[in-house]
Amino acid sequence: ILPGPFDLMVSNPPYVPVAESQEMHDRVKESEPELALFVPDSDPLKYYHCLLRSGLQCLTPGGFIYVETHYRLAGEVEAAFRDAGYVEIRLKKDIFGKDRYVSGCLPQETT
Repeated sequence: ILPGPFDLMVSNPPYVPVAESQEMHDRVKESEPELALFVPDSDPLKYYHCLLRSGLQCLTPGGFIYVETHYRLAGEVEAAFRDAGYVEIRLKKDIFGKDRYVSGCLPQETT
């Protein structure tokens, strides 16, 4: 668990399924460690679930979390945010028009 509280968390976790490693440009594979790129095909959202759990414990009410994701997994990441209790969830496209970024925030405390 991270020390907190934080108003903002930003992450670009590994998100490329191992099965897609052959499709990736060699220049990317040569400049980044595999650990920073690939996730198991059987659990491609593993880092998102961890980040979202950490956010629930470390973010202030109304605090935001922003992540980059694989365009093919963006809908699943968006659903994971919703399932974890985040609100104001947004899905943004990259410069190529592919769903790439997901954000959400913790609900504000009510009195």
